[in-house]
Amino acid sequence: MNNIKKAALALAAVALGGCASLSQPDDPRFVDGRVVATVLSAYAPDAPRDSLPPCLASLSPEQFAQRRFVKVRYRRHRVARTEVAELAPAQLLKEGDRIELWPASCSAGKLSRSGRVITPSQPGADTKNAETP
Repeated sequence: MNNIKKAALALAAVALGGCASLSQPDDPRFVDGRVVATVLSAYAPDAPRDSLPPCLASLSPEQFAQRRFVKVRYRRHRVARTEVAELAPAQLLKEGDRIELWPASCSAGKLSRSGRVITPSQPGADTKNAETP
């Protein structure tokens, strides 16, 4: 009976070991802090300052008007997060596009950095429940 308990415990440890691994070391979504994110919306240059998140509200009106920002959602460690990313000057994105993102905390006054478009949005795509693979 004691051997059966040990075998069951060993089997359970092996089975649960896969659950504890949130990402593989060679998973490209986690190299250099990069994740896959979905564009939810763009911030209009004339948006009221009191409606902006902390990382955008801290910019001067001139800085905010000269740059472009989007709200993005990504998953990391099984938690969905929403942040703000600055777009490169020539970068064209629309709602539903999936992009590379180097996330930073907007509530701490930092902007996430956007990368290349991985998957352009599909017509009728559901961006409210966006997830990364």
